[in-house]
Amino acid sequence: MVYNSNYVFVFFYPYLNKYSESRIFLFLAFVITFIIRLANDSYTSFLPLFFLAEFYAGRAFADNKKIEVLILSLIMIFVNPLMTLPFFFFFLMMIPKWEGIPTKPLVFLSNSTLILFLFHESIMKVILGRWKIYLLNNISAVIVLILTVFGCVFLSKIIQNKIIEKI
Repeated sequence: MVYNSNYVFVFFYPYLNKYSESRIFLFLAFVITFIIRLANDSYTSFLPLFFLAEFYAGRAFADNKKIEVLILSLIMIFVNPLMTLPFFFFFLMMIPKWEGIPTKPLVFLSNSTLILFLFHESIMKVILGRWKIYLLNNISAVIVLILTVFGCVFLSKIIQNKIIEKI
């Protein structure tokens, strides 16, 4: 059965949230994720524990445990330097507020997290050869995927605006 591992975290959220304040549990989440990623030969997996560190990094960051997130996320470098990319936004949020930093891109990113995740996940699956689109080669498949995603986003905005107008 294929499923999105994030649903598992939503289902168990009350329990995961209960232990999220513990620094020991935060450390264990990163160690478990580290071991799972070390044993896995790909950049992604349907196994929920593969993403446990990201889940707890978000919780720890919300609890203002920024230094712990920084230190623990750096252990992923030992699996593969690319494994630290999901934690990139946590690093950005640790930069002191400078007057010259434009806030519009950060607002866009924070408002578009779900669509960016879905877009990223789809692109990675096509590029890595896990998904095939009408037996097209990778470049053609990526182009079809990008056009489809932008078409869906455009249509969803139209539908959303129509619903808002009626309210």
